[in-house]
Amino acid sequence: MAITLSLISFAATFALLNPSVVGAATRAVLERPAVEHRSAPTVIAPFVESAPPGPPTVRLSSEPTGARVRDSLGRAIGTTPTQLHTDGDLVIQHDGYQEKHLSLTLRGQSVLVVLARDIPEIQNP
Repeated sequence: MAITLSLISFAATFALLNPSVVGAATRAVLERPAVEHRSAPTVIAPFVESAPPGPPTVRLSSEPTGARVRDSLGRAIGTTPTQLHTDGDLVIQHDGYQEKHLSLTLRGQSVLVVLARDIPEIQNP
C-alpha cells in the first residue's frame, strides 16, 4: 500500500513540474553516438643526424684465438679476433695447428675459423 501511495505521489509531482504542451505529439528519438573529431597526430621527427654508413667489415675470430692473419702475399694483417676492412684471400696460422686458407668478401658479417691441431708424424725406426 505504501508503494502505491509513493508511486501516485511521484506521478502527481512529476505532472505538476512538467506540464504537457497542448497539441504536442511525442515520438521516440534515437540517440546518435557522439562523433569524435580527431585530427591526424602530428609527427615530430627527432633532430638526429645519422652518419653515413661506414665501409663494410668482417669480424674474424679463430679457435684458438691469437692466430696470425696474413694476406695471400704473406703480409701480416693482424691476430684474431680482428676487424677486416679489405676482402680477398687470407691465411690463418697458429703454432701447433694446421694453417687455414680462406677467401672473404666484405659483407658486414662475423666469421669463426676453427683450426685443426697438427698431427705429429710417426717415424718408423
